[in-house]
Amino acid sequence: MAATEWKPIETAPDGIEVLTKIHDADGCRNVQTLKRNGRLWFVPDGSMYVYYVPTHWMPMSGGGACSHERLNEEGACRACGADCRGIG
Repeated sequence: MAATEWKPIETAPDGIEVLTKIHDADGCRNVQTLKRNGRLWFVPDGSMYVYYVPTHWMPMSGGGACSHERLNEEGACRACGADCRGIG
């Protein structure tokens, strides 16, 4: 996966699946694919919304969603390379 920069959530497109995360003083969490509809964020199939607002987003790479469950020692996903470092 090519390195892609995380962007502020305010710049996320409406109606398009993107990779999202929360990154704040408590660290990085909730890295997942979501789709914005107005002010709410939904799981990709639109069946339910999440009870939080992500802080960052990036475009999806060609392979689709990743669960980000296998992190390496530095906190990057072993499968797709999603990385929480450099935000803050």
